[in-house]
Amino acid sequence: IFDKKGSLIAEKSVRKKITVDSFEATNDRNLQNRLQLSFELIPGEYKLVLNLTDLDTQKNLRREKELHLKSFGFNKIAVSEILFADYLVQDSLNQIIEIFPNLDRNFTDPNSFFWAFFKIHPMNSRDSLKITYTITDALDQAIVRDEQKVFTTNNVLPYLFDLSKHIKAPG
Repeated sequence: IFDKKGSLIAEKSVRKKITVDSFEATNDRNLQNRLQLSFELIPGEYKLVLNLTDLDTQKNLRREKELHLKSFGFNKIAVSEILFADYLVQDSLNQIIEIFPNLDRNFTDPNSFFWAFFKIHPMNSRDSLKITYTITDALDQAIVRDEQKVFTTNNVLPYLFDLSKHIKAPG
């Protein structure tokens, strides 16, 4: 991660071994390899640089993306961007260990699970919050409207919402 002056402010490096059964499978576009890295950043302008290196061939792939992180006012509640996921790992206390984002936000298997994950930043840690949500279809027609009451215990409330029970068709 680089700041707007071009200075490196955060970095992470991960080695992950990926194996397949045959050489033909190495070019299978249906295979998915997902990895999540998180960075705690203050609001501002950043550039994300992703470098992937195939350790067998030493070939590199580089991608860059400009990021604008919003500043939240302290006099109101704030909600992060929504991360859609179709696979996650939780511990015995239902705390999220790892979440695998569905980057194209398209769910093709109606029998699988899929979630929306976001963080709520309440005005104070003793607020109770009423979350009202609507899920719409491709024609912008409401298919689900519901609300839930949640109680906060700290300054950031991670919220995992199971969409599986509401969405019956792929898309």
